[in-house]
Amino acid sequence: MGNGGLTNIYDERQGNGGVIYAGPGLAGGPASTGANAFQMPDGRFMIILGGGSTSTSVYDPIANTFIAGPNLNDPAGTGSNAFQRPDGKWAVVVGGGNAAVNLWDPTAGAQGGFTRPANYLLTAPAGVGALSFQRDDGNYMVLSGGTAVANQTASTVFDVGWRTSGSWTSEPLASTKISTFSALFWDSFPQGPTGTGSASVQMFVKTAATSSIYLTCTNALPITVYVPVQNSGDLIQTGFGANCAQVQAVFNSPVGTPDVPQITGGGNLSGMWAAEGGTEYTRQVIQPALYDFKIQNPIYGYGGILTSDASESRSGATQSAILNGIVTTDNNSLTLAPYSLNNNDATASAGIVIASASADLGATAAVGAHTLQLPNGRFLVITGSTNITRMYDPNTGLFTAGPTLCGSATTGSFSIQLPDGRFMTFLGGGYGTCIYDPISNTFASGPNLSSNAILGAGAHAIQRSDGKILSFQRK
Repeated sequence: MGNGGLTNIYDERQGNGGVIYAGPGLAGGPASTGANAFQMPDGRFMIILGGGSTSTSVYDPIANTFIAGPNLNDPAGTGSNAFQRPDGKWAVVVGGGNAAVNLWDPTAGAQGGFTRPANYLLTAPAGVGALSFQRDDGNYMVLSGGTAVANQTASTVFDVGWRTSGSWTSEPLASTKISTFSALFWDSFPQGPTGTGSASVQMFVKTAATSSIYLTCTNALPITVYVPVQNSGDLIQTGFGANCAQVQAVFNSPVGTPDVPQITGGGNLSGMWAAEGGTEYTRQVIQPALYDFKIQNPIYGYGGILTSDASESRSGATQSAILNGIVTTDNNSLTLAPYSLNNNDATASAGIVIASASADLGATAAVGAHTLQLPNGRFLVITGSTNITRMYDPNTGLFTAGPTLCGSATTGSFSIQLPDGRFMTFLGGGYGTCIYDPISNTFASGPNLSSNAILGAGAHAIQRSDGKILSFQRK
């Protein structure tokens, strides 16, 4: 609980609507402004206690106990939040008017350890209203907020190494048996048609015919274009007289969104929370893999049988194949490389880099600031302390004007997604809510909270197993 060392546990399985009872006391100090948490790889939780302290507390959900955790290198204060790297490490924006970012390494001791890499610096110090969110390309946008006017609109884009796509291109394949009846077969994980939108391996092929001008496949293939092959066993749609082919595999592993997390595993891992500055589950991203492919003529008597010899079948990086973000495994299959950066060190070329120039928010990030990730991949930023919102487009890297809230968002403001795809924004500092429709891009007034409840600092909500939302607020 904020401004103290007490905790409560909510058990939705007891009573009518659940029961809240006293939990174990925090260790290492009280939780105060800037407190936030993330889940460690072993299932425990790291609590950044905030309040201008370097102290942390580690919660074990099995033993239901807290122990003192490792100290931060810098005090955590207002605006502190954390985001995850693909190697299991966490970057902690310390906030409190500081531009530093601390790095937590789970391998540095029993509770892990924090360091302050030299280049982990925001473009402006983080303070009240600071938040971070992950774009579809894996990069993180960090809004600095704070009380200094020069910093309130500042942002930093960090590339911490999440790889979301890559490709593998075969060498030119020459065969006189390629025909209009030739088909492409492959085995991959996950299995499914090309372009499903989730983790996938998309297959493409192009064909060409040699001639007196283009004497070899190496010369003939560059002037043709790739055609998608939706399912294993589909025809490759060859041109007339084709005797050359080239195959390309595109690997996709999109970043999970708050409502559709891209993670594997069971239990609580299926319910990753992605609220900025709140509790976030570690992500276990699906790494798509291609095990083998072959071009064959499945209909006997048409063009002859293409056997799986060295020129038509592949199970790895062979001859002059081109790899872009793809690595081979022990069994010679191909998979998306887990990281796009060498995450051992934090330098300009490894670990974490500023991916682009900061974008101007165009408004002040203040108390109550938070974001909504929309179905179209854009992010709606509730700027806080006003009814102004801003829309961030990851494709352009720019902020533009968003729809006007039905009231001002302030201390304790947060949002939840409704079953129909709309969002309910709790305005904070009172009883009011707004309903945001992402299709019409408009806000409308929502229902008021009960008269004996008023949202304030630390307000948030959890979803029960029956789909209902339980909100916590300051009375």
